[in-house]
Amino acid sequence: MLVFRFLSNWILLLVIPLYGLLRAVCLQSHFNIYYPVLVLGYGYLGYLVYHLLHGVSFEGSFVILSLVAHLGPLYLMHLSKYRPNASSVPVIVVLLCLYLGYLATLRTGVTDVYLKEKQITSLRELQRRLRA
Repeated sequence: MLVFRFLSNWILLLVIPLYGLLRAVCLQSHFNIYYPVLVLGYGYLGYLVYHLLHGVSFEGSFVILSLVAHLGPLYLMHLSKYRPNASSVPVIVVLLCLYLGYLATLRTGVTDVYLKEKQITSLRELQRRLRA
């Protein structure tokens, strides 16, 4: 399934519903999403720069929407002065292990997903691939 091929989607699926829950119920000390949010934001910037430097042409509206989706949680974390704690590292380690395990079941790797396969470059292409 396309949605799960990218680590950022795993993080977004984790961050969006849990952000409000963690803030409301004060579970932050047991389930801190600080490092996944950093990976989400800075990882996407690295991904975007890499592909732009290698000649991939992205549709402007796709880039803007992607930047909002990937940097929005980082901005919210900064505004709320969210900080790492003792549970931050285990959360990212478990998430990375689950993601790599999922890729292993697909018989693919991180470099295939992010560097070798054709990347989504427009909203229309994203919509088409989500339907497939």
